[in-house]
Amino acid sequence: MNSSVLLIGTEFRMDYVAWILLVIGLLLVAVTERAGGRDKHCEPQLEKAAEPKAWQERAHLDGKPAAFPLPNLKHLPMQPIERISALPCDEKGPLASLAKEQYHQKKKEIVGGAVPAMKPKKTNYLNSKQGTGKLNIQLFYNTDKQQLCVTVVQAKYLYIKVKHLDTADTYIKGTVLLKKPFKFKTSVKKKSNDPVFQEEFICSTSQSSLINTNLLLQVMSLTPHRQALGHCAVLLNTVGPQQQDLWLDLQQWQGTQASQGALCVGLCYSPGMHTMELKILEAKNIISANVFVKVQLFQQDVRLRKKKSRCVKSTIGFARWEDRLLFQLPSTDALLPGVHFQLQLYSKDFVRDVCPSGELTLGWKSENVALEHWKNTVLNPGNTITMWHTLS
Repeated sequence: MNSSVLLIGTEFRMDYVAWILLVIGLLLVAVTERAGGRDKHCEPQLEKAAEPKAWQERAHLDGKPAAFPLPNLKHLPMQPIERISALPCDEKGPLASLAKEQYHQKKKEIVGGAVPAMKPKKTNYLNSKQGTGKLNIQLFYNTDKQQLCVTVVQAKYLYIKVKHLDTADTYIKGTVLLKKPFKFKTSVKKKSNDPVFQEEFICSTSQSSLINTNLLLQVMSLTPHRQALGHCAVLLNTVGPQQQDLWLDLQQWQGTQASQGALCVGLCYSPGMHTMELKILEAKNIISANVFVKVQLFQQDVRLRKKKSRCVKSTIGFARWEDRLLFQLPSTDALLPGVHFQLQLYSKDFVRDVCPSGELTLGWKSENVALEHWKNTVLNPGNTITMWHTLS
């Protein structure tokens, strides 16, 4: 009984091992066949790459469409590629234009074909920095009617800082600086770089009043907003019956910035009363809108008194006061040793409030014109000596 059971168990173990060996054999066969299939599949492609013409003939004989394999780029001769350098973006002026011409010529040589010629740039005098512009006027004095005739003819090459504008709406403002100023303005010319006005203005005044009198002209623009483009001044001393045709260079308008300019002052010394009268008459070449003059009296660098003139509004760089300031002098020698006056021109506006624009010293410690003015005043008591002084 025991031997029978042992025999059955042994047979069962042998069958089990046989089944395992059979499965392993089948797996090996499957793997081998798969590997062999891969090799057979790769052989035609290798043959095709090595012999493309024979492979194409076989494909046509089989009735299949020929599929051309991609060429091997590693075996192709490489041609040198010539590059076109980019244009310099930060250069301006003739160098940039020359570089652009060379760029287009190089592109024509490499790519081939016609390259369109570059269009010449349109000259925009409004944006040009060559100058502010010019103004043409005519002056004539009618002695029979005692009238000053001012004709605004035209303006050219006007300058404006707005880059996107090619034209501007402009007009001309003018002022004859008499005791009672005569003001006028032209009509507005629409969208013109070189506006033509041909407008005449008549001011009734005597010819003697034109001596040391200035005609101030200002070019105004309405685009994009109201602003001054430039200004100029003409001295009317030489205006007479013969008509004068003038071309005036416009100066760029600087807004409300401070400027030194010049000041006209009169001095009158009274040694008997120990007084000095200062006449603050007018100023020119100033840019501030509202100005006044502060006067201080010093003796041996010690300030004794101070006064100031009225605050007046300047018109295109000119201001007029005609104020009289009387100072009591210290009881010293008649030649006033150690005495001097300090005059300061102040500008007043809404942005910077009050700021100095220039100053002048009158006394024995002065120099040049100021010293000559003081000397003539002291040596000629009772007489008013008037002179122009450049502020420092």
